[in-house]
Amino acid sequence: MHTAILGAGNWGTTLAVNFARGGHAVWLWEFDAVQAELVQKSRKNEKFLPGIELPDSINVTAILNEAVTNAQVIFLCIPTQTSRSVVRQIDALKPGQIIVSLMKGIEQKTKARVSQICRAELADFDQDSYAVLSGPTIAAEVARNLPTSAVIASTSERTATLIQDAYSSSVLRLYRSDDVVGVETAGA
Repeated sequence: MHTAILGAGNWGTTLAVNFARGGHAVWLWEFDAVQAELVQKSRKNEKFLPGIELPDSINVTAILNEAVTNAQVIFLCIPTQTSRSVVRQIDALKPGQIIVSLMKGIEQKTKARVSQICRAELADFDQDSYAVLSGPTIAAEVARNLPTSAVIASTSERTATLIQDAYSSSVLRLYRSDDVVGVETAGA
C-alpha cells in the first residue's frame, strides 16, 4: 500500500521502517530539506533513530505534496502545535485517501483536537476516512522489533479495519475502536 508519513522524527521514521518491512511503499516527509536529503542518501536517520537502516522502499522528501499525492494512507506524525500549518499545505485529498493521526494533545491556542483541525483546514475532509492511532508505544523498541500494541479508532469500521489489516504486524498489533474523541483525548 502506498503510504505517506508526515514527520521524520523518532516515531515517524520508526513507522516508516516498520511499514516498509511489511511490504509497503513509503514516502517519509521531513520539513528540513537538508535533513531529508541526508536521510535519503545515507539511508539512516541518525538524528532521531540512530543505528537503524532505512529499507530501500522508503523515499524521503522535503516536498509535502510529493509525499501525499499518490498515498492511499497519510499518517500525521508531527507535533500537534504545527499540525494546522502542515495540513494547510496539502493541496487536496483524493477520494478515499485516509488520514491517520498519531499526534498527541490538543492545539493550545484553540483547544482543538487533531480531527477538528483536519476538518477545518482540509476542504475535502471526510470523517469516515479519518482515524487516530494511539497507545503505549515506544518508537525505539518498535524499531528494534520489540512487540507492542495500539488502538486504531475511526467512526468508519471499514477505515479502522483497513488500517488494522494493512499495518498490523508481529511487531505492531492494532486493535479497532470507534471512539475517535476518546482515543484523541486519552492520548493527550
